[in-house]
Amino acid sequence: MGRYWREWLQERFGDRAALPRDEAVQTFWSDLPPEDLADFFEMIETEYRLDVGLLRPEDNLARFTTPIKTKNPLRWFAVEPGLEDKASELNYQIVQRADQFGLAHHLPVHTLREYVRIWCGRAP
Repeated sequence: MGRYWREWLQERFGDRAALPRDEAVQTFWSDLPPEDLADFFEMIETEYRLDVGLLRPEDNLARFTTPIKTKNPLRWFAVEPGLEDKASELNYQIVQRADQFGLAHHLPVHTLREYVRIWCGRAP
């Protein structure tokens, strides 16, 4: 993932400051099991190369899955296939987790809060 990927992510999060991980956990995710939350953060860091301190519970998942808008086909080609692959992985992981915890009836999810809660085995 190169320069275009980093630019695309930056556009999606604008001027938002990344909180230190511990502060983000304490502020937004303190009611969730730390081990499961760490697994979720690892998946986001691996798939998106994203500082998890940027994440907020109210974030719409479209922030991670909406196709890029560009008139440059080379830029589209540099980002879009990876984006589609990562969106597919997000979907696969949440379906697996929802099935594991008997929460499939809560799918689909639309916000990061809903996603993370199901990931951690909690109802949204």
